[in-house]
Amino acid sequence: MAASNSTVAEFTRVGQLAKLPAPVTMTEEQLQAIRAEAKRMVEGLDQVRVVDAATYTKADQSRLIIKRARDFIRGKFKDPKEAADKLHKWFCSQERSEDQPLVQLDARLDSEMRSWRSAEQERKREAERQAAEEERQRLQAAALEEAAAISDTAPEMADQIVEQALAAPLPSVVLQDTIPETQTSFRKNWQFAYIGALQGQEWKHLSEEERQRVMQLLPREYLMPDESKIGKVVKALEGSTKIPGIIAYDKGSSQVRG
Repeated sequence: MAASNSTVAEFTRVGQLAKLPAPVTMTEEQLQAIRAEAKRMVEGLDQVRVVDAATYTKADQSRLIIKRARDFIRGKFKDPKEAADKLHKWFCSQERSEDQPLVQLDARLDSEMRSWRSAEQERKREAERQAAEEERQRLQAAALEEAAAISDTAPEMADQIVEQALAAPLPSVVLQDTIPETQTSFRKNWQFAYIGALQGQEWKHLSEEERQRVMQLLPREYLMPDESKIGKVVKALEGSTKIPGIIAYDKGSSQVRG
């Protein structure tokens, strides 16, 4: 019990609460005021329709008002968002700090349980194989004794008994399971690793040499386009892009100045 208390003391740091960032809150009244001001700024702009040069200019002026309204909203939420972000990061940091010793302890116990379980299962399989072999030898010996007893009076039947005994498959022997029932359940969890890389190593962490080796081995149906590289080519060549399987198009974009 003393070890348990020591572990608890190790990852419990109540003093950290003194570093808790002060939250910036927003009342319902403040939110309503922001909403009302933004609505006032863009009042009537939803009636604008672009049908000629004059309304085209009107739409441009409306977009400038909309931009300023959006800047107003973002400005009002800037401080609360930054405070909330700092508070969230603080809690995440504390959570990781408090949780890490338990994560490491649990990972060690999990690894040791799996290793012992695997070794015990292998030991049981080997014991069952040996027991099955001993049972087969016993059955063969009994069959040979039976065949010898009737070899003079029924030689053909004796030969059949010997042949059947020698051709008989290894008998099935199931020994009692020695692995205790526990709260921990184990199941298969097959994963994959890239050839030449460490288990659990993600594609983005592979070296260029390792990637090239894997790309040469992987079947085409398991490959995916390099959208980042394609995007760079399209932006550089625009309508002149010639990549098999790719069509370049101008989606268009705009930016309001002011």
